[in-house]
Amino acid sequence: MTPPELMLSAIGCCAMHYATEYLRARNLVSDSTELTISATKGGRPLRLTEIGIQVDAPALSARAREGLIKAIEACLLHRTLIDPTKVTISLVPLADPHSWSGRQKPVHAHRACMPV
Repeated sequence: MTPPELMLSAIGCCAMHYATEYLRARNLVSDSTELTISATKGGRPLRLTEIGIQVDAPALSARAREGLIKAIEACLLHRTLIDPTKVTISLVPLADPHSWSGRQKPVHAHRACMPV
């Protein structure tokens, strides 16, 4: 899975989590609810220029479908993307510029993406 696919997967999982919580809280049927996420790549610099979330919820009434969309729009990742977050990239200073042995290795979840 590529990093953009991983990001889209996370957005889809977040959206479906919010959808499931909405449906569960109202004792609504969730078995037939499906979510599809897609993206368009483009622009300069190259990036994902559009992300779409399509929800298929045939068993829900019009009112429940409207509430479902509002619940999905409340997804933390959706809100993060619609109001862009400042992203800061920096290098960790070396303890001794001539030796790697003095450097402590931080443990972060994103380390799994880095080759060993």
